[in-house]
Amino acid sequence: MQSVSPTSNEKYNELLNQVVRLRLFRNTNRELGEYIGYNLQSNNSIKNISPFTARCIFHELGRETQLQLEDEFDLEFILESYKVASKFYDKYFKGKKKIHQKENLVILLKYYYINDYQIPEEKLFLKEIVSEIFKKSIHVPILLLLILDIIPLYTSKKGDAKNLLGDFNTIFSFIKEFIQHDESLYYLPILSRFEKEARSIYCNRLYLIYVTLMSFETYRGFKNPTDLYAMMNKARENVIVFDLDNYFWVAPKTLSVPAVFWRFVCTETNDYLLFQYSISTEKKSICYTRYEVTFMKDERDGVILNVDHPEKIFNLLGKDKMLNFKLQLFACDIDTSPYPNVIKLQSLMNNDFNFPQQEFVRLQDKEITKQLSDCFEDGTYKIINNFPDTEYLFQNTVPAAITREYIYFKKENNMYYQVPKTLNNGLPSITINDLIGILDFNKCRYIVFDPLHLYIEVTNDECCAKNGVEIVTEIVI
Repeated sequence: MQSVSPTSNEKYNELLNQVVRLRLFRNTNRELGEYIGYNLQSNNSIKNISPFTARCIFHELGRETQLQLEDEFDLEFILESYKVASKFYDKYFKGKKKIHQKENLVILLKYYYINDYQIPEEKLFLKEIVSEIFKKSIHVPILLLLILDIIPLYTSKKGDAKNLLGDFNTIFSFIKEFIQHDESLYYLPILSRFEKEARSIYCNRLYLIYVTLMSFETYRGFKNPTDLYAMMNKARENVIVFDLDNYFWVAPKTLSVPAVFWRFVCTETNDYLLFQYSISTEKKSICYTRYEVTFMKDERDGVILNVDHPEKIFNLLGKDKMLNFKLQLFACDIDTSPYPNVIKLQSLMNNDFNFPQQEFVRLQDKEITKQLSDCFEDGTYKIINNFPDTEYLFQNTVPAAITREYIYFKKENNMYYQVPKTLNNGLPSITINDLIGILDFNKCRYIVFDPLHLYIEVTNDECCAKNGVEIVTEIVI
């Protein structure tokens, strides 16, 4: 049997000591002591724990951190990153007010996270710092929290974390302002999820690190086409399909007389169109709102439902802004899979988009189902869209060809749209298996590359020329 060296054993006492001293898992020694069953308020309390027990406690805290946050959030790695980032802060940032200025921090973060970002001439002194960040593999989210004085240095003995929600609000406000001043993004939906989550879970310094890390990694994804492509494809791998089509869904208390009812229609991309119908027998009308929804596996919440408001199309094709009030996320409580009869929703985001339903029940009464079906089929009811300006037609189209330099789409009369891959850094990654195609909306036409959130207007020759698309008669191999 191989013996374990004392140094290896004592390692976990030191790691556990750092978790305690930095108040990473709990905000006070008393709270953590009560949690693990040790008095941590006395001198040398960690040293008095046996190496084996310290290792067990440390691994269990790490496991619980991964359960609460994410599988890849490794506690030992975070501690080592914290240590290295603290030394880096001491050398490059401590006492240097110029680098602490928000304007300089914003430029530093953009240069680090955006692949083709150009630092302004007057800010070139930041280039060397970012170069050292890359060279030394500095954990930038931890470094930012140190710069903003939200977490203490690795060697600090400041004691208890006294206002974690206040600390959360500080980093949340910084990230929110950082995003809002961006040229192409207005808001990251993940921020609303964190804002609501911070009040429902145990908010500690590990959570602050996690929030900062995930926010900026999401920002990186949206700002770099190749990262966005990978991020969107990874998300598609988590899409779930349930048996929801060809049924009516209602609220639990309206099973007998449903004036409002719902229908799911599965698309070829395994998303759903979710129609909310309001029926008026007096006016002989059915008004509807069409939402686009997707069910996805989620590490922490099991199954989540992403709901896009009908007006989100304006944001995608107009301002090109990720407006948070145009989408909503829900944790789903589903009774049976893949054939659910009840779907309960719990909101995961704080925003102004109030989705009107919190629970769906499959309508199983055959007589009522027939009555509702007849309303659509007998032609006596007028069907009215509550958001007529949001109607669009999307054709999921396989490109006519993908060559080394171009992606071709069939136009009419033996003509082709020739899209140069140089238009977007993510286009070289596009394959025939991706969600791409032609979208017609508001008398305009767009070529859509969904994994890149890229919409290229090709309504007429002028639009094509302006956006770098050429109309050709043959495909150049």
